[in-house]
Amino acid sequence: MNQRQKALQQIKKIAEENHLSWDDVSKALQVTSAKKDGGVGIEASEVLAYIGGILIFAGVGVYTTMFWQDLSSFLKIALTFGSGFSCYCVALGLSQNAKYNKVTQILFLMAAILEPMGLYVFLNEIFVTSHDAHLATLFVFGIMFAQQFATFWEKHLNLLLFMVLFFGVIFTFTLFDYMEFKSSYTLMGLGTSLFLIIYSLKETPYRPLIGFWYFIATIMFLSGAYDRLYNTQFEVVFAGVCALLIYLSTLARSKSILFVSSIGLLGYIGHYTMIHFVDSIGWPISLVLVGACFIFLSGMAIRIKKQYM
Repeated sequence: MNQRQKALQQIKKIAEENHLSWDDVSKALQVTSAKKDGGVGIEASEVLAYIGGILIFAGVGVYTTMFWQDLSSFLKIALTFGSGFSCYCVALGLSQNAKYNKVTQILFLMAAILEPMGLYVFLNEIFVTSHDAHLATLFVFGIMFAQQFATFWEKHLNLLLFMVLFFGVIFTFTLFDYMEFKSSYTLMGLGTSLFLIIYSLKETPYRPLIGFWYFIATIMFLSGAYDRLYNTQFEVVFAGVCALLIYLSTLARSKSILFVSSIGLLGYIGHYTMIHFVDSIGWPISLVLVGACFIFLSGMAIRIKKQYM
């Protein structure tokens, strides 16, 4: 057992003995890192790297826009996909040295933007007569998903995991749409899958991604559920689905799930009211009374939890 593994075991033992959570440990490490850096938020090298990346991207964009019609197919592909793949290769090389981490991530991001554009340009230039958007998207996003997944497996960067999820979601949705699955079932299935994937990341270094992808997963799931239940005899079940997600947000400790599901519930209540009770004074009064009862029960539940749990 090497020194690093021994140190990690000691940290784990201390955390378990003192009932420290992941948040406690990460905050302590962030404070230590901030002190080590002398309290500087952003270094000059980072600013220069961001400006350099923006200028390169802008230069390629302006050049291709000005002379796009006069370029040959080879040059169009080289300027888009070639530039993106070059950024990707340089990022792979720089990733071997930790001090180039910021520049590496900028290059990976530029590659993830330029490479799909280049692949679409390739298809448009080579297969001029084909207009199947599904197959084109499956081709482009399938290649990008495979590339980003393989790179993430090796480098373990947050940005790469974000790209894996992004390309994976679009590829999967396009595949099911091409297979003529109902979009409501596809959205609910993808939303549920994202929930499970993101929930498994809560005790990992990839926690910064959780809030955004919980937000996307909740929107997808509720969109699919509403599309499936709308204008049916079970439409009111949507309100129960929103309430269930609000409860799940407390288990997952996610403000993103709570926000989206609350907006969904309020939106459905407003929609239901405008259709069925637009002229009834008893309906808003009933909503206020029911809401007050829920708040009272919530307070009682908190008191019981503090006293007996």
